[in-house]
Amino acid sequence: MAVTARTYAVARYRHPDKKAHVCDTTCCQAWTSNHTAKAIDGVNATIGKYVVKSGTKITEPLYFSHCNGKTRNSENYDSWSYVAYLRSKPCICGHTSYYGHGVGLCQYGIQAYSQSGYNYIKIIEHYYEGCTVGQ
Repeated sequence: MAVTARTYAVARYRHPDKKAHVCDTTCCQAWTSNHTAKAIDGVNATIGKYVVKSGTKITEPLYFSHCNGKTRNSENYDSWSYVAYLRSKPCICGHTSYYGHGVGLCQYGIQAYSQSGYNYIKIIEHYYEGCTVGQ
């Protein structure tokens, strides 16, 4: 999640008046500041890492809470545009409904894949078609 959130933040500069790329509301991406030691370790272990396609940081590293067992294609949600790496993917999150837009990386899914032994690079490559992790 750290790599995806970092890529998302760098791709946006929505609040120049506050000298902030993103805020913590649904305007950008809602989040809370309850950080666990494991989350902090994940952030520190991936410093300088981003989601990339063909060596370039992607501009739409979307993520959401949970899906219904598969994510959505970008163009299948609310008249969004086609994005080549935002394709529908199967997901083992175990939920039966969407919470969030359903496009990109499913947060419950990454937790399930991680518990199944996937590392963060394999998870990112699963959710973002043709992408990997780079500097």
